[in-house]
Amino acid sequence: MGQTKLNAGDIRGALDEFRRLAALHPKEAQHHIEIAKALLAGGLGDAAREEIRRAVTIEPKNARAHQVMGAILFHDSLGRPYRKGFDRKGAIAAYRKAKELDPEDYGIRAALVSALTYGDDGFRFSPTANLAEAVKEILAMPKELGDAGKAVLPELTLVYSHMGRFDELRKLAPTLDDETQRDLARIIATAALDGTDAALRELGAFDQQTKRRYASGAGATLMQLRLYPAAAAAMDLAVRGTDKAAAQRPFIDILTKLKRSEELPVDSGPRSVIGTLLSATITGDVDKLRQLVPRDMPDSESGMEEFMDLDLRPPDELPPPVFGDLLATMMDVQQEGDDDTGYRLRLRMLGMAADVDAPVMLVRREDERWVIRGSDADELTGDTVLAMAGRGELEPARKWLNWGREDAKGGTSDDPLEGLAFAALWPKSKATATAQEIRIAAASLTMPSKESEAILLAARDQVPSETARASVDLALAAMYEKQKDFPKMLAVTTRLVAAQPESPTAFSRHIDALVANSKTADAMVLAKHRLERLPKDRDAIRAQRLIASASGDYDAAQQYAVRIIDELRPENADYTTAAWLALFTGKQLDRAIEHAQHAVSPQNKSADKTGRAARTLAALYAETGRSVEARTALLETLDGSRKSALHESDWYILGRIAENYGVNDFAIAAYRKASKTNEKATSSELARKRLAVLEPVRK
Repeated sequence: MGQTKLNAGDIRGALDEFRRLAALHPKEAQHHIEIAKALLAGGLGDAAREEIRRAVTIEPKNARAHQVMGAILFHDSLGRPYRKGFDRKGAIAAYRKAKELDPEDYGIRAALVSALTYGDDGFRFSPTANLAEAVKEILAMPKELGDAGKAVLPELTLVYSHMGRFDELRKLAPTLDDETQRDLARIIATAALDGTDAALRELGAFDQQTKRRYASGAGATLMQLRLYPAAAAAMDLAVRGTDKAAAQRPFIDILTKLKRSEELPVDSGPRSVIGTLLSATITGDVDKLRQLVPRDMPDSESGMEEFMDLDLRPPDELPPPVFGDLLATMMDVQQEGDDDTGYRLRLRMLGMAADVDAPVMLVRREDERWVIRGSDADELTGDTVLAMAGRGELEPARKWLNWGREDAKGGTSDDPLEGLAFAALWPKSKATATAQEIRIAAASLTMPSKESEAILLAARDQVPSETARASVDLALAAMYEKQKDFPKMLAVTTRLVAAQPESPTAFSRHIDALVANSKTADAMVLAKHRLERLPKDRDAIRAQRLIASASGDYDAAQQYAVRIIDELRPENADYTTAAWLALFTGKQLDRAIEHAQHAVSPQNKSADKTGRAARTLAALYAETGRSVEARTALLETLDGSRKSALHESDWYILGRIAENYGVNDFAIAAYRKASKTNEKATSSELARKRLAVLEPVRK
């Protein structure tokens, strides 16, 4: 009954049944094994680990319990196989224990072989995989298990191939019982030892249908082995004369040109940072990445902390070396600058759409190495330019600001303060500039510091126009907000809104400052006054929504949010906010799901598939008991954002899923991780509400 429910996707029903059976048979591991497997299927990896350990404790000599432990340990906290956080060593140890307890079980032996072929990075045949041990296990199985053990021998085809033992692969091929495996092993060995032409001759001996099937299989393996000429020729043969040929041609052409990245000419110039960055990113090599970080830059400012939290798996389970080779071949780097100024590197991939913004890196040579100092008009660029100005390097500083200004969006006729404050302080393609003009523009971009604050405060009396003065105030307001110095922020925005009363940006920033200073009544008066002058003004209604939310009046906040959608021209963030507020009111949840679905829809040009909108959709699914959809949406969000560390809202979603499954201890642990702040209208507040319900029950 429990397994039937699990197969049907009814995780809660399956768990209830398995728990009932476990209570009836407290000295048996079997039902705890079933509970663990159900928890894993539901995405609760940590809870599954706890449960399988319980099974092993109950029956330490149960080989099946150790085998399932091995399988579970190969998953992360969310139940994803081979992802960052899985316990490879623990899994292998569990499989070895299972083998020790039941050496005649083919499934256990085969699972151990498979586990040994994975490396610490979660990829098969990676440098840290135990391939030599896998070979020993494979060769031992026919001897120890008889004919049943021979079923594992085809695994030697891939293992020998990835070890480069092609002579042994050639000797193995005739001994394989399966005809397809025998032929493929021979073709792969021939390609590696005798070359592409010889492999094609081998393929030519088969009928058309078999030839295409073998060519497709061999081509995929040869690509993984980085034998690109042979892989391209095999893949071409597999689709030649079929309706797949046109679709496959671009990739085959790339494969024909592909070279191993270590065989490419060594570049010691500024472009070398690209190769180092790609290699460090693909392999997760933090030490290599540090080579690109200036020595005077702490991890918190360089992006190192974010990098260490990333899960940078290549797409489609490509082996990292193959993915690196593809990137190196497909990437086009536009270089501009000189050694004195530094260089701007703009990265484009072959086939990238023209309207997609290409990543930009600004690099300089320091301490005999090339380091990344910024990217367009960002904070790192501002800090670097300010340092340049301090050293008297005015021309390089001017050039960097001009580079940053090219893509920086400024104000409009309707709102001169819209966009970056920097855009109003630095005209495009500025031909000349004084040291003070450079310092002011750079200070508007920098991370908060006493130096940049002093420069901007002095700049208000130096800049030539009212718009420029307002832009300085905008930069100061942003700086004080980051520092959480809300009284100073309010003083600046009060001045700002007085100088630019018609600016939506000035109005919105002043509302933000009032709310941050707990002056919600004053903020609501301003919002109503604006609505009296401008009926159905979107910024005014957004302000009312923010004020109501900050005051804890979520019913009113949701009404304002829905009004924007129903009566005005909503943007993507408006749909997301309306959906999010429904989690606090519990009202109109079906419509909230529609709003969140719109915010992530591929048909929506502004779709947010990896951020707040996607997490909101996952939370709504969990709130309405659609746990499978919630987990799927959460995993898609994490995969898209490449994050390995869970956000507070992720823990809340996991807790809600666990609660739906009746796994309240895990839910409480997850909610505690999600409730670390006291901010209103956040996942932390939602988690605290659930804790208030669950913790008294447990006590």
